[in-house]
Amino acid sequence: MPPPIPKTPLSIPLVQGRPDPEVVIEFFADLACPFSRKALRTLKAWEVPQGVQVLYRGVAQPWHPQSCMMLEGLLSASLVDPGKAWDFALAIANAEDSFKDVATKDLSRHQIYNIMADIAAATGLDKEAFLENLLIGSEACNRTTQLMKWYTKYHRQRSVHTTPTVYINGFEAPDVSSGWTAEQWTEKVKAL
Repeated sequence: MPPPIPKTPLSIPLVQGRPDPEVVIEFFADLACPFSRKALRTLKAWEVPQGVQVLYRGVAQPWHPQSCMMLEGLLSASLVDPGKAWDFALAIANAEDSFKDVATKDLSRHQIYNIMADIAAATGLDKEAFLENLLIGSEACNRTTQLMKWYTKYHRQRSVHTTPTVYINGFEAPDVSSGWTAEQWTEKVKAL
């Protein structure tokens, strides 16, 4: 039996309800990465022009062990309420001291889930539903496991290694920087 294929494209859209954008920005980011968090803050504050969609593509970087759990948390948030997933990601970014390597090195997986569940509740997500998605079942998997596998396969197929990495309309945009301002994002889109 072949491996499963997602029923819908993998992404967490920044702006809901833009079915046919002229410009698609794929934002490959790791919530444990300080550069990704910096770019995330800018993108979340950016007034995205009409005809543009920004898609969050989660990347769990192995050199940040907590990164896998953080992506699981984001995926759980997207399952509970896709419209609040970017708010959750921003709240995680703003709580960065709780998720740095030194802060998480002695924490269990479930302790990290519980920290994220409190953040999820503060962003308006149902805390119990959020945690339910992260419960480990008999197969040592939770409701986000298959999504994690697909996100990982997708970013590997796109040769994404460092984060953040940005693709615009299917092509890597190596000039994009995590230090960009909202104005620079607008200029980039206008120049297309």
